[in-house]
Amino acid sequence: MIDDTMLASLRAALDATPDNHELRLALVNAYRQRGDHQALTAMLTAWNVATVSDPAHRRGAAEAWLEHGEAERALEWIEADDTAESMLVRARILLALDRRDEGREAYDRAVAGNAALEDRELRDRLGTKVRAFPTAATDGRPALRVISND
Repeated sequence: MIDDTMLASLRAALDATPDNHELRLALVNAYRQRGDHQALTAMLTAWNVATVSDPAHRRGAAEAWLEHGEAERALEWIEADDTAESMLVRARILLALDRRDEGREAYDRAVAGNAALEDRELRDRLGTKVRAFPTAATDGRPALRVISND
């Protein structure tokens, strides 16, 4: 984990070179490791997706947004990339958005592009079917959800 002095130094370097995406990703990862959600959100929000062309940087930002519980924002970062590694990240994001069919397609493309990326647990989770049945109850009880691995 990066200590406070190093973090302050990296932050100062980024302030001097705000378009340094490698440095910004290093700071994003440092804030992720520290669990500093406020600094992570500020760092990610200040990063303009339109200025980032490197798939590794886009994946890093997408993974950080996903880990932060912001799957829609994560998807914005990964949409323009079709590398196998990015397809795998896209599959995870689509699963978080409960868009399993699209997630399975992205997963299949990822594994077709690089068989070493196979993740059986992710594949199984993408293959799970969830059906919701509305209830007539108005007392705040949730609708019935059936989960199956057919």
